[in-house]
Amino acid sequence: MRKACLIFILVQVFVCMICTQTELSAQTITIQKSKIKVGKLLKEISAQSGINFSYNPKSIDTKQKISFFVKNASLEKALDHLASKIPIEYSIIENQIVLNRSIKREIEIPKTPEYY
Repeated sequence: MRKACLIFILVQVFVCMICTQTELSAQTITIQKSKIKVGKLLKEISAQSGINFSYNPKSIDTKQKISFFVKNASLEKALDHLASKIPIEYSIIENQIVLNRSIKREIEIPKTPEYY
């Protein structure tokens, strides 16, 4: 009986996760702005997707201005585009997008001199 209950609960959790991912995939984002502040852009993405952002304001420069052009893009594509513009990584956890500063983009590998 315990195993049956445990299996039932795990199946329910799995179904909820799939439903959440399906809902997130169905969101489309259209933003075509030149020189928009990152903070305002995050609010716009949140308004269009219905999903809130969570981040440390000391790690993400919300006053930085960028150009951002996406049309009918999935939420994931829009976030990937944002990650190509500023050094961030994102995770979608339940109904929230968690932003972290990306260390990968900040480390610049020095070019080695080429000898012929």
